[in-house]
Amino acid sequence: MSQRFHIGDSVKWKWETGWGEGQIRERFTERVTRQINGADITRNATNDEPAYLIEQADGGRVLKSQSEIKHDSPGDALCSRPVSLNKCELLP
Repeated sequence: MSQRFHIGDSVKWKWETGWGEGQIRERFTERVTRQINGADITRNATNDEPAYLIEQADGGRVLKSQSEIKHDSPGDALCSRPVSLNKCELLP
């Protein structure tokens, strides 16, 4: 079963020899293209494999498919509703 991600979740992805990190800002379930750092980045998102626009701490943005990301900490998987940038309501 694949992980579920929500707006506001902290996520990470493999990047070069380490990890990139950020927070999910948007979710897409159909083909999406965004211009990021002067390049058109496209993901063929679907309901089963959504794409996410992720904002990094420095303000940079990345567009990643669900299969490319994972939760940054185990507690994020329980987030049912983002309350603010760094907080969420947890499932009981």
